[in-house]
Amino acid sequence: CNLQILPEKYCYHRKVEDSTNQPIDCVICMTTIDLSQRTSEYMVAPCEHIFHSGCLQRWMDIKMECPTCRRSLPPA
Repeated sequence: CNLQILPEKYCYHRKVEDSTNQPIDCVICMTTIDLSQRTSEYMVAPCEHIFHSGCLQRWMDIKMECPTCRRSLPPA
């Protein structure tokens, strides 16, 4: 029996605790991200940088690295 173990898929849509109460801007479109919205409205990269979902999805069509720190991004 040959079992293949698939890599765990990274979840970009997760709740973020906003402990600072400071507005967070998407570095792609330069507008504020509302963390009180549904988690489908924004994406959190493994490096903890936060972007609007549509912005990061379009970015990842071109480049699979964080626009802020250039760390490699897993597939969405």
